[in-house]
Amino acid sequence: MSKLTRILHGAIPALLVVWAVGFTFDGGGGTADRLPGLERSPDVVAERIARKGGDRALRTLSAATKVGRDEYWRERLGEVPSGYLMSLRKQANALPLTNEGKDGGLAQWTWLGPGNIGGRVRAFVIDPANPQRMWLGGVSGGIWRSTDGGNWWTPMDDFMANLAVASMAMTPDRQFLFAGTGEGFSGGFVYAGEGIFRSADLGLTWQQLPIPNATDFRYINRLAVHPVIDGRLYAVTANGRLYRSDDDGNTWNTDLLLGVNGFDVKISDQTADGTPWIMVGGNNDMFLSTDDGATYTSMVNGPITSSLPAAALRIEVAFGTSAGSDPVLYASLERNNGEIWRSTDGGDTWTLRNTGTNVFGSNNQGDYDNTLWVEPGNTNRVVWGGIDLWASTNGGTTFTRVSDWRQYHTGLSAHADQHIIVPHPGYSTAAPTLYFGNDGGVQTHGNIWNTSPTSGWTNLASGLGITQFYAGAAAPDASVVMGGAQDNSFLRFTNGNSESWYQNQTGDGGYCAVKTTDPSVIYASTQNLRLRRSRNGGNSYADISGNIPDVARGNSVLFIAPYKLDLSIATALTAGGKSIWRSTDEGDNWTAMRDSIPSRSLCSAIEQSPTNPSRYYLGYADGTVSRNVDLVPNWTDLQDPGAGMPARFVTDIAVNPTNQNDVIVAFSTFTGLALWRSFNAGSSWSEISSTGLTPLPIGPVNTVTFHPQNPSWIYVGTDAGVFATEDGGLNWSRTTGYPGSEGPSNTKVSDLFWAGDFLYAATYGRGMYVTRPLVAIYVNAANAGNPGQDGSLARPYQSVNQAELAAGHGTDRFIEGGTYDEGNGLELKQRGVISARNGGVVVK
Repeated sequence: MSKLTRILHGAIPALLVVWAVGFTFDGGGGTADRLPGLERSPDVVAERIARKGGDRALRTLSAATKVGRDEYWRERLGEVPSGYLMSLRKQANALPLTNEGKDGGLAQWTWLGPGNIGGRVRAFVIDPANPQRMWLGGVSGGIWRSTDGGNWWTPMDDFMANLAVASMAMTPDRQFLFAGTGEGFSGGFVYAGEGIFRSADLGLTWQQLPIPNATDFRYINRLAVHPVIDGRLYAVTANGRLYRSDDDGNTWNTDLLLGVNGFDVKISDQTADGTPWIMVGGNNDMFLSTDDGATYTSMVNGPITSSLPAAALRIEVAFGTSAGSDPVLYASLERNNGEIWRSTDGGDTWTLRNTGTNVFGSNNQGDYDNTLWVEPGNTNRVVWGGIDLWASTNGGTTFTRVSDWRQYHTGLSAHADQHIIVPHPGYSTAAPTLYFGNDGGVQTHGNIWNTSPTSGWTNLASGLGITQFYAGAAAPDASVVMGGAQDNSFLRFTNGNSESWYQNQTGDGGYCAVKTTDPSVIYASTQNLRLRRSRNGGNSYADISGNIPDVARGNSVLFIAPYKLDLSIATALTAGGKSIWRSTDEGDNWTAMRDSIPSRSLCSAIEQSPTNPSRYYLGYADGTVSRNVDLVPNWTDLQDPGAGMPARFVTDIAVNPTNQNDVIVAFSTFTGLALWRSFNAGSSWSEISSTGLTPLPIGPVNTVTFHPQNPSWIYVGTDAGVFATEDGGLNWSRTTGYPGSEGPSNTKVSDLFWAGDFLYAATYGRGMYVTRPLVAIYVNAANAGNPGQDGSLARPYQSVNQAELAAGHGTDRFIEGGTYDEGNGLELKQRGVISARNGGVVVK
């Protein structure tokens, strides 16, 4: 997608995904000399799923979301191969474009937004020569640029659309921008990175830099450009190495082996003698160099008078500078729900300045959101970010809360979960403007030192399409569109432009549903199957999950758990956990339609047959697929081990809208065997993603659906976008590439769903898209001047040109007999059959 434009929905009829990334090491402590090369690097002892200090057990984070997300993605994805995303992109580019292959009538995609919600941002850079120009990195949405001070954002190179951008930096001469990929923090739920990228044209295009070590460069947590030495760049990696480049990233050497996870690196040349100091923050350790990187000393285990505590957990650092003096050193420690430590003597003595403020929340999520900034020229002014933002004017002795995440969706404050603080290039005591990157994008404040938590805030989300949707749903007439988003709850879109999405509450959103006979009844969920119901179009919700026993039991539902509205009974729902639950009174009461057994995994997918509503298919996190006969507890597991079906997480199930025995199951697997089809209700299976001349790219299939009017057209959402087939999966085409809009390509597509004949794509990092893959379009000149023309038989277009513009490749066009004046001519570009109906056709 080369640009995003504000569009009116009224024009349409009414992601190794990383979880808690981390590593375990031997070594660490004492004074470390700079190393000349990679040959002296020690082996990593073990790479662990969750970064935790010592033997500390996994803990519950804010609202139980961070660990829950980690476990969900770990179970869903398992081990992801190195270089997976680059390989995926290469395979996708080898497939025919939709105008070359058979794509099930996919027409041009339209971006619906949200352009007012945002998503997680850990990287943010402002052009010092032109502060109206800014860049940010979405953790699964690529790099975006604003040229008007953040009032509107535009995506840059879509080559990076599904990369996790965790850090950015700019050279002092503005020659290069750098982007580090891979989110190596607890709660990082997108893909491992592909190293460091560089741009020489202010972010328009990006080049992948050489990778010295594939394991190390999977997670670039922080970048820092040297303020004095031209070409010198530092990168700290999640598995504990500080890399240095002296040629703008073309070659790299290991500068420091931390012995622990690496999180932060900061450089300051504002010292008494002008020699730059470097601080490196890690897990349970922090290092300081006062000789521009020649040597580093541990601030925990080094030969100093009074050190930082050993059980510090994640440490973020900041310099407090003043002219002619050595800097004051600050450290934000994860331990005890957040502590601030300070040194005023070059790191020889550290003192505890603040504890007990609970900046990271009572459940301590400082391994996820943890950031620190000190005002230049005033070493006592400190801003500390955890869940909310806090400010101190006395060197961290006391802090005042200056944001309230609970008021973000009302427009009064900043979003939750702070990751980065950046000053305006012209920052001064008279104009103290700061920018904050968090799970809601970027917000700014003109004077954080004189404010209340709910005043003075400006949200810079306009056009910023980096919302991470898990799932979506829509009313049959598209009058209501819903989406469940990571840390942005469930979002509603009715009519309007991309900036008119409505957020009712905070938290993680999950599956959504809109009652087909009454779109004012909406169902939405947050983490762990916390189901809500609205009877006023989504303006307010009531909890209806209290009567689902699995919700109250520990580990009995997935973090993002499935549920479905019944296709034939308007008041019925089905939800999945350890058991399968059914309600026939809109969720007020629930009964088990399949009991749990200890050996069975958790339900991950539910689908109902449109032609036989008593027939259900279920998918589970361990790869089990089941089918019932009717609504009584009569279930059969359908595995066909001889066919080679993977024992992997079932992501989605689709049933042919005309045949209850024709079913497709999608898996999360990296073996190339991700899509299986049965024509006999699961008695036997065949794999359909890898057998033809143009197979799907190898990787998980996240979602699958049949075309509602033409079951021979099948669509899937993958980590590289949307693909379609017209021959049962033998051959696949990638999503259409129209001028100005590639749609959800090179993007993780989480869910595909229908509203009438409109196909919606919910992406995990690029928001929501819609297209209309029409099987047939009708044209009748006699309909000239009539409103509501949509190409249907009842409301045909009045010109052939209208039909051609609306058609996708493979759409048939039926033209009513008569004479058509096409003005400046007619260009037929779309593949498909054009037929005359009821007489001859003359085109002028």
